[in-house]
Amino acid sequence: MVCLANVWRYRGTLIRSEIVELAEPVIDTKEFLMIELKLPDMTCGHCVKSVTSTVQKLDPQAKVECDLPSHGVKIQSSVPRERIVQALAIEGYPAQ
Repeated sequence: MVCLANVWRYRGTLIRSEIVELAEPVIDTKEFLMIELKLPDMTCGHCVKSVTSTVQKLDPQAKVECDLPSHGVKIQSSVPRERIVQALAIEGYPAQ
């Protein structure tokens, strides 16, 4: 079986690959979780940018959706919830 191996990505772009013979196919096991938080201190557009930036520093591929009226945030990321909550608290956005 021939599979691509040694694949590097930078911001979603394939950088390098080499073809090698493998007995088993290469499977990407990176799991993305949906995390929902309430951030009472997120009150304006600047806050939304700060929250998004903080999460994407931990996981550049994370998807962040903020809802200002409800102070809700939905985050799709492979980073554990605890790390995201801790990083947001350090930036001034403690989760409830």
